[in-house]
Amino acid sequence: MTRRGWNGLWLGIMLPTLAGLAGCTGSPDLALVSASDRDSVAQRFDERHDEGTRTVIESAMQLSDKYAQLTAKAADMHESNQELTQENEQLMLQAADLRAKLKQAQSELTNSNELLMDLMGELSLWKQDILGFRHEMRKADNAQLEALLKILEGLGGEAELPEDQAALTMSLAKPPLLRR
Repeated sequence: MTRRGWNGLWLGIMLPTLAGLAGCTGSPDLALVSASDRDSVAQRFDERHDEGTRTVIESAMQLSDKYAQLTAKAADMHESNQELTQENEQLMLQAADLRAKLKQAQSELTNSNELLMDLMGELSLWKQDILGFRHEMRKADNAQLEALLKILEGLGGEAELPEDQAALTMSLAKPPLLRR
């Protein structure tokens, strides 16, 4: 026998033996299928079910109606989903627009606050300048009155000094306090 013949013989003998040892048994035996499995398969094709006197046609009609209802419901839900998606997109655009406006308003508010603080500082300086100017004017008026008094005395005239001349001189020596 040739080498090829021995190989074919060896495969013919060993392959079924190995398959048998591995648990492979060829085609399944239909006799091993349980009776309950056969009954359930038979009931699928039976004209009447256990649910009363419904026929296969009635069951098919009922399932067809359910399918139509579910299809309509799915279409409604799909349409509702599309509407909600569009509304969501519009709200997202509106939110983005409002965020931009909010950011601009916040920057304007910050600038306005800075300007207000600068104006308050300038107002405070202006008040100090005005009060200081008033104090200087009083001093100048007092100096002018004293000069006129000396001129009058030098010409031989008499001048009566008010009783609160000392209080007037003291008030002119200090600048008034600033109030805020």
